[in-house]
Amino acid sequence: MKKLLLSLAAVTVAAFSATAATTELMSSDITGLTTTTSGIESFTYKGFTFGFDKAEGQTAPAYNKAGDIRLYAKNTATITSGNGKMTEMVFNMSTQGKKQWADVTVSAGSVTVDQTAGTVTWAGDAESVTITVGAENTYGTDTKKTSGQFDFDKVSITTGAGGKETAAAPEFNPASETKFGNEGLEVTITAGTGAKIYYTLDGTNPTAESTLYSAPIKLTETTTIKAIATEEGKNNSNVVTATYIYERPLNPDEKAVSFVFKENGYENAAEMTSVTKDGVSLVFGAGENEKNSPKYYTSGESVRMYGANTFTVSADKEIAYVELTYSQAYDAANAPSVNPGTYALADLKGTWTVGASSGTYTVGGTSGQIRIASVKVVLNTQAVVTPTAQAPVFTPGSGEIFSGELKVSIAAGEGATIYYTLDGTEPTDKSDKYEADIVLTKTTTIKAFAAEEGKNNSAVVSATYTMQEGIETLAELIEQGLKDENTEFLYTGTAAVTYQNGSNLYIQDESGAILVFGSNLPEYKNGDRISGFQGKFKNYFSTYELMATASSFKAGEAGAAVEPKVMNIEDITPEMQNQYVKINKVKVDAANSKLVDEIDADILYYNKFKLETIPSDENDYDVTGIVCYYQPKGADAPELQINPISFDKTTGVEAVAEQKAEVYVSGNMIVAPEGAAVYSVSGARVNGANVANGVYVVRLANGEAVKVLVK
Repeated sequence: MKKLLLSLAAVTVAAFSATAATTELMSSDITGLTTTTSGIESFTYKGFTFGFDKAEGQTAPAYNKAGDIRLYAKNTATITSGNGKMTEMVFNMSTQGKKQWADVTVSAGSVTVDQTAGTVTWAGDAESVTITVGAENTYGTDTKKTSGQFDFDKVSITTGAGGKETAAAPEFNPASETKFGNEGLEVTITAGTGAKIYYTLDGTNPTAESTLYSAPIKLTETTTIKAIATEEGKNNSNVVTATYIYERPLNPDEKAVSFVFKENGYENAAEMTSVTKDGVSLVFGAGENEKNSPKYYTSGESVRMYGANTFTVSADKEIAYVELTYSQAYDAANAPSVNPGTYALADLKGTWTVGASSGTYTVGGTSGQIRIASVKVVLNTQAVVTPTAQAPVFTPGSGEIFSGELKVSIAAGEGATIYYTLDGTEPTDKSDKYEADIVLTKTTTIKAFAAEEGKNNSAVVSATYTMQEGIETLAELIEQGLKDENTEFLYTGTAAVTYQNGSNLYIQDESGAILVFGSNLPEYKNGDRISGFQGKFKNYFSTYELMATASSFKAGEAGAAVEPKVMNIEDITPEMQNQYVKINKVKVDAANSKLVDEIDADILYYNKFKLETIPSDENDYDVTGIVCYYQPKGADAPELQINPISFDKTTGVEAVAEQKAEVYVSGNMIVAPEGAAVYSVSGARVNGANVANGVYVVRLANGEAVKVLVK
């Protein structure tokens, strides 16, 4: 949503001066800055108003009081003068900005970048100008990525005399986004009388040193043209951009089969195995990547393939070519290799010329990723070819970590025979024949292909499974995690779920408790038992977390509800962090975010779970929540606090003979059935035969808990 700038009526407008004046703004001069959850919005300084905005889904502009203003991809800064027309603005890039340069465009005038001097200079003649950060930000002088920043810590603005008109921006014919085929396309560019036009075809912003336009530009592939107009006595025009899209036309003997992944209804982070449509199949694999396999993400609506991942395309006809559409640019290190055929990239379109009934596409490198939004497979329907068997698919997919043993199944087309190896060698028709689940008891790479009568053998696909000794208690997981935050641990014990809120899942076993943090986890309820999951330990500012590998978390098994441990404030220790507790009869000091008990012991609370109402009256409350141990930014040491789940007004507790005939009080004796246990409100187990006056909790063998009052 577009942000509202400060009202210009609130800005004092000075009369236009015949004398040029320069106003210098340092980041330390900024006061009255307004901020929201969407980042910084606006501020006014000496008659100049700066307004900021971001595009939907992008990182918001930010202000670092120690250093600079930061604009990210697709952010805008609108500068409006109340001191007459602006003729020049010079942005001084901060230390961070000198490392990461953003392509920028302006609504009026022209902009130049001097990376050596560390400046971005706008020239023009306007009372208001909007600077827009590009989607592609330049790192250094070569590689472009869709991240990075436009950071500045000083702006010098010149107003008054010396202002010049700005040359009219060039116009393209035909319009941007025009599509063309093998016949090519001629693009003409026009500007004002007497103007010279300079342009680029490599995505960089043009200057007066770029190519001079003199005749229509002949295009034969997808191309982005950027152009400016220069005119004597005027500022250079704004940079204008047009993109023309080459679409290879189908001939009468060709047929296209398109896979648009967002149309398949995949859940976020869904493992990609295979997809088939109209006689064409795509089979995805991890390849030599032992950690990451291809997955579909709703963010970007594309399949993310990581370094060394593969997909094999096969059909019952000759594949003329495959056209891949990427949702964002990828690094050169991840440039794919193909077999057979050739591959070429233009903008976000990759074209793989195959010339066979199957082929394999492999992502380059061992890390990083590429994101594929769609795949179009064009078949030569008249070519006589021998079809290729569908490549095998492994279940579970590559990358699985296991303890003890793991059963792996392999599937292929109906009637196919699968041959495989377990020693890393390439399988042949002399290798082991797949007939039943393969039982693994150590780290293993399985390689397999499918053979089918009347068809070529499929491509060889592989999957790697890692054997790891499981950790049976959360206490051991925490102990090992504090020594190593890079290992992905496998928990094979049984933990009970105490509470889940968004990405925060709290679990405990007999040894301890931990916060599991991760998106796309299954939904659990209190009492569910879970096991066999994976994640990396993280000591997050003294809070112990398990960064979840979401795909390893399965649906929980229902179990008895977990009751919070009843505690006194003074008995809560750092070792109890992430435990599910209840503190009875406390007052809520909302002004200081504290809970205070009858003996004036107190503990901080933090509304982590966004409760709509926090009590602020004088009543006593029983507070259920999670113990947290966290070191706030700037603090000397971690602090204990409670993350409340609920505030319940304290009520009197009476003997429960009427409620539970099997639990009652007789004098100073608590009578309960066999298997029951009696606890004080501090959580200590006591003998119910001779107890002091007070409140006690009786936990029955079936898991139910009953409060009783001895008086």
